[in-house]
Amino acid sequence: MAEATPEVSFCLAHSCRFDRECLDRVAALPNTWFDCSAHRIHCECARQNFANVTPVDRRFEANYDDPAAALVALAEAYPTKFIWGSDTTFQSYVDHKLSLRSSYAAETDCLRSLPPSLHRAVTCDNLLNLLQLKDETPLALG
Repeated sequence: MAEATPEVSFCLAHSCRFDRECLDRVAALPNTWFDCSAHRIHCECARQNFANVTPVDRRFEANYDDPAAALVALAEAYPTKFIWGSDTTFQSYVDHKLSLRSSYAAETDCLRSLPPSLHRAVTCDNLLNLLQLKDETPLALG
């Protein structure tokens, strides 16, 4: 869809569940980005090889035991396509069989692990590009 409608900007959710082929495709398309909502619980799912994340043979290579390291690896690999905080930056999922918990503080701790240039890119510059804004000024259409 993104390729067929280049005039529309797209943001794919949850780091594409760490699907390397999908992330590479996002990187190749000028109108597409990805976010990392619920990053820590998705890292836990990857660590346990749950079915809701990409199988290991297609998974982006990162240390999912360390969500901060995984976040840095994604930002380094996709510095112009990765957006932090586009919707729910943290999430928890709890039912009678499973408990995956995170918090805003835990997610921002991961974010603080980024070097300044990548921090700026994933928290500001890439979002401005997605929204086609020239700077942070409201309604700064370019």
